[in-house]
Amino acid sequence: MIDYSDCRVAGDGVQGAPCASDAECAPGFTCIDGSNPSCHRYCLTDDPAQGCAAGERCEHWALLDAVRYGICI
Repeated sequence: MIDYSDCRVAGDGVQGAPCASDAECAPGFTCIDGSNPSCHRYCLTDDPAQGCAAGERCEHWALLDAVRYGICI
């Protein structure tokens, strides 16, 4: 289970949904900037099976308290 938390108002955007900010993404997702900003699910880099759907990979995103978090892409 991923225990990273980010206290904010949650939207309803899930994997791949367009977004302008984190507030548009559902709990467990974050808005990643780029040419087409979209919501991406958090995952654990050291246990990529937790969080990502089949065909996705867990890309390293942050290191917090010795836990490597990522996002599914």
